[in-house]
Amino acid sequence: MEYSSERGSARLIDAYKNRGMEFGDELVSRLSDSLEPFDIHDVFIKGIVHPDYLRAGFSVSGEDEAAKAVVRMLGTLKEVPLSQIRLFPKGIPWPEIFNVEIVVGQR
Repeated sequence: MEYSSERGSARLIDAYKNRGMEFGDELVSRLSDSLEPFDIHDVFIKGIVHPDYLRAGFSVSGEDEAAKAVVRMLGTLKEVPLSQIRLFPKGIPWPEIFNVEIVVGQR
């Protein structure tokens, strides 16, 4: 076990201050505007009082709609660090439906 002369509470405060990306109203508003045409079925925000993780998911029908959704999300998230866009086909029995998931922040 490694010994540290730094107090545990000081390490805790340092970890809290350097917790990674925090997002606010502006990012959530931009995401909301860009996701407006989609029926979002899954939203998860983690980090009270300082939110630092957001996940939203929705489904689109057809390859063209999936491509449009990804391009739309890229326009919104291109400057946001620690963001991901996941595209996954539902498969049998709905091969034409794609699940799209947006993740901002990492855990």
